Amino acid sequence: MRTLALLLAFLLAMPASAGLSRVEARVHEFTLLVELLDGGHCSATKVGRNEILIAAHCIEADTPAVLINHTPVDVLAVKIGPQDQARLTLRTEFVRWAVIGERPKQGDEVFVFGNPGDHRDQIRRGYISGDRADGLITAMLPIWKGDSGSAVFNDRGQIVAIVVQFDGNEYYTVAILQPVSR
Repeated sequence: MRTLALLLAFLLAMPASAGLSRVEARVHEFTLLVELLDGGHCSATKVGRNEILIAAHCIEADTPAVLINHTPVDVLAVKIGPQDQARLTLRTEFVRWAVIGERPKQGDEVFVFGNPGDHRDQIRRGYISGDRADGLITAMLPIWKGDSGSAVFNDRGQIVAIVVQFDGNEYYTVAILQPVSR
């Protein structure tokens, strides 16, 4: 019986899927690939029953539809928020979605699922490196074109920012993040 209890404790402590922590595996389902009508793509995250969070530069205010994970979806409303942040209300409904947390602090570990370049559904980990004078946040987090709109998660699986820009080249990147408010 003791052996069974130890085996159960060991199994419960293992990550839910290979290479991902339990928190990463839990929020993975909230991340989306958004294919744009112009042929480009961005990343987004489920944040409500029928709402996604995305970078505003990825979307037009009058966008009637997008492809989400290769499926056509009607856009009912676009709400452009502060500094390159947008929320889309969709005809589609979600069962579960991500929770928004507090603004991250310098040194906080973060992770992101996104769609950089020709790659899909990639996880990257990093940390918050500081605040900028314009209210944005910098992070040492490898991102690239296509990651715009990706939610940045803290170690509790809460959204703390979204990717809006990057500064770098093929050897390094500094992610520029927009804090997300509740």
